[in-house]
Amino acid sequence: MPTLIRYPAFRDFSKWRVQTNDAIAAAFVATQIGATEAARMVAGGVGEELLSDAFPTVADARTMSVKLSKAVDQFAESESFLAAMAIPFAVSVYNDLLVDAARLLQIDGQLLDIGNPEARMLGPLRGDLRRAGLTPESDAESLVDFVQALRNKIIHSGGVATAGLAQTWQKVALHAQARWIRTAGAPILVPGKRVQLAYPEVRATLAALYRSVIEVNGALATSVSRATWLRVAVDDVLSQVSVERSTVRAAMNRRARKFLALHYRPIGLTDDEIDRELARRPVWRADGLYRP
Repeated sequence: MPTLIRYPAFRDFSKWRVQTNDAIAAAFVATQIGATEAARMVAGGVGEELLSDAFPTVADARTMSVKLSKAVDQFAESESFLAAMAIPFAVSVYNDLLVDAARLLQIDGQLLDIGNPEARMLGPLRGDLRRAGLTPESDAESLVDFVQALRNKIIHSGGVATAGLAQTWQKVALHAQARWIRTAGAPILVPGKRVQLAYPEVRATLAALYRSVIEVNGALATSVSRATWLRVAVDDVLSQVSVERSTVRAAMNRRARKFLALHYRPIGLTDDEIDRELARRPVWRADGLYRP
């Protein structure tokens, strides 16, 4: 795993990614527990009982007027629908990270012609970043092409496969295909039929997107100028490092160096650069103490 630049947007993304992954996993686990428990009860001879009667403490069970025997099948089928909801959501989290990367480039004076990155759709935004050198043609990006196409089919046609989706999969680099297959098996893409989705496909999607994020993060180190990184990093320090009014400049500088060594190591900012940039900021009183 390469050393990453943990700028504010990336830290937010990393936290959100973990929360998203955990929430999606919890939903699938809950579905599987429900299916297992319902099947156990049916085997015990209460299959004709209503779901709401079998699980009286589960308030939402009252919204399903279905017998327990039928609910077992619905639990099993729900995993596919849950996956169909989870994959677009995962892609939206990835899209937010790309928007933040584009904003960082704009701070550096690049991609000013695209306007507000948040208004860009994912395809054009990825093209913008590729133009700036952030998402080069790679194994990781070819798999993101497939994930994006799969997301589009889920959103716009209920997950029904087309010949175009199958062709997009065939264009994925073999190494990237192998990574997907190890997690979820080879996708069954029959034109006119819904793509078979379950939790393994969600896991494969999350893994593919994160690998792309790692490549984008690494490319930012060289695509964004050192001067911009220095400004962004010191802005980050001044918003994150805990200081008091009595903090002297030397102590603040030591805290800043420690913070930047942790979060901005790939940029390799020197102590002298950090000290000079901090000295430029209007946060010091005449007596040399920090002014929050």
